[in-house]
Amino acid sequence: MSVLPDLGPLIALWLLAKLKGERKMEPVRDTNGTLVDLLDRILDKGLVIYADVIVSVAGVPLIGVNLRAALAGMETMLKYGVMVDWDEKSRAWERDNRMEKKSGVSLIRGREVLISRRG
Repeated sequence: MSVLPDLGPLIALWLLAKLKGERKMEPVRDTNGTLVDLLDRILDKGLVIYADVIVSVAGVPLIGVNLRAALAGMETMLKYGVMVDWDEKSRAWERDNRMEKKSGVSLIRGREVLISRRG
């Protein structure tokens, strides 16, 4: 059982090196990391991007773009309370469309089929 708190692998290595009295820390590379591991981590933890781009010609700014984007899995976003309303609306819409597909009749909301004849 480790006495150190979970601070991340690099910080834990640095703390272990300090406790042992070593002066320098050698970088460690995990060569088994794949694109799937990266995507899994991004969707699980989330990724936030802030970018400011200014396009200028001869020192005169022409276009300015402020970009703020968040990328995460739906479970992560719902855990932090982001897009909860959108998720509920999309689930309700999908549930209603499945009901229409099962009945085979497309109706206006609040209406119902009284008589159905085939042939």
